[in-house]
Amino acid sequence: MKNLKTYAVFLSENRLETFTEESLKLMRSMNIPMMSLFRDIPEKKLLERLKTGNRLFFNSLRDNSALKNAQEYLQELQQGKVPGLGSYTIQPSDLVLPYAAQKQVMLRHITNYTDQPDEMVQIISELDDFYTSVQDGAVKMLCKIQKEKESQLRQNEDLYRDFFENTSDLIHMLDRDERILFVNHKWLITLGYTREEVLNIPFSEFIHHDSIKAYTDAEQKALAGQTTEFIETGFVAKNGELLIMEGNISCKFSDGTFQFIRGVFRNISNRKQMELELASKTRELIRSNSELEQFAYVASHDLQEPLRMVNSYVQLLASRYKDKLDEDANDFINFAIDGSNRMRNLINSLLEYSRVNRVKPFEWVNAGDILSEVLSDMENTILESGAQIHYGHLPTIYADQVLIGQVFQNLIGNAIKFKSERLVHIYITGEKKGDHYLFAFRDNGIGIQKEYLDKIFVIFQRLNSMDKYKGTGIGLAICKKIIEKHGGDIWAESEPGKGTTFYFTLK
Repeated sequence: MKNLKTYAVFLSENRLETFTEESLKLMRSMNIPMMSLFRDIPEKKLLERLKTGNRLFFNSLRDNSALKNAQEYLQELQQGKVPGLGSYTIQPSDLVLPYAAQKQVMLRHITNYTDQPDEMVQIISELDDFYTSVQDGAVKMLCKIQKEKESQLRQNEDLYRDFFENTSDLIHMLDRDERILFVNHKWLITLGYTREEVLNIPFSEFIHHDSIKAYTDAEQKALAGQTTEFIETGFVAKNGELLIMEGNISCKFSDGTFQFIRGVFRNISNRKQMELELASKTRELIRSNSELEQFAYVASHDLQEPLRMVNSYVQLLASRYKDKLDEDANDFINFAIDGSNRMRNLINSLLEYSRVNRVKPFEWVNAGDILSEVLSDMENTILESGAQIHYGHLPTIYADQVLIGQVFQNLIGNAIKFKSERLVHIYITGEKKGDHYLFAFRDNGIGIQKEYLDKIFVIFQRLNSMDKYKGTGIGLAICKKIIEKHGGDIWAESEPGKGTTFYFTLK
């Protein structure tokens, strides 16, 4: 199952440049104080620095050293040992907002990595745990600075408040009677209140009635000095909107004396909505697959059975009355037999087209191995045509082996079918291009006119007569559907009389 580790590998290998550019853009929009230090650094050089740092960060997520590295970085910040910062005074926003930007961009790309709801939830949960731990480390660091610089108490109080006001989490503090002592800016803007409207108000008035018991139970555990796990709670905004929050509750004690109850929550309403939508899409996918299975059954049984009967009786008619009918009647019988055979081929082709939708997990497989199997299956066809197949090293891809083999077989088969008077030569290549693999199948056949290059991928679209080239015209439509299922594109370039090259990409 995909998780944060595998997602980090995916980002490092496929989205590093995009991730870096989006992170830098977002950090600049947040007005992070530390960013002023990099104002004079050329854009290209700054992006290279950030890209190097992001690559190290993704590697650390993969080998479980990310949290340790973050803690060491915070210590270096505290001690003024981070290169390039000099005597710069760290602001609370410097500790919170860069991580918030990084987290936001990571969340954006999850749907590019997986469309499975359980895998998305797993990755989001691990991300939340990691950044929560980092934030806790940042808070502890600020507290330590505060103790070490008691002579600057007032300044540190402002810094501490600034930290709470700028964090992306909703923070509240309550007295023993559960009345509100403090809420941060994020809390106010999320729920739509002013500070004056909420101070000294019982916190239960902002909790949805279905969540009060769970919240109260967690609060009682905190008052008893127990560590509370993350809880899911419904908050009610001023406009009546229900917001789903996730967080925890704890209590502050000083020398055994109660000080206040604190809660730190984050708004997960969008995530919950996404989970519901994904669940709905999953149900729709299951329903769609069920319909396809029913279609496959009808195509392979109910539709073909009457065709077999028609074919059998027409052939029986031909055998019994062959010498008793005129030439026109014999032609009509042959037309009927040929038509029923074509209809059976069309039904089989439709059945094959529908099977592309089957849900099967992708796996890492060498494209060269797939090609070897295809060439072995097509050995007789290749020998009869005298075709020469040329290929070198092919990459390892993440794909459905059977479907990609079907693409290879269709493209090779077409190159042999639509050959010219020359000896058939087919050249096959595959190489990595950025975040995808580019494959090319080049032949020296009859070629395709430019105006037909888009039409050839349309189902049942034929450019040549049935008399000269047999087939249903569905092969390239199947190829297109398979490649799109793998997140790629397919197209062709051709010159009539000289040959055609089919290109396709795979992520």
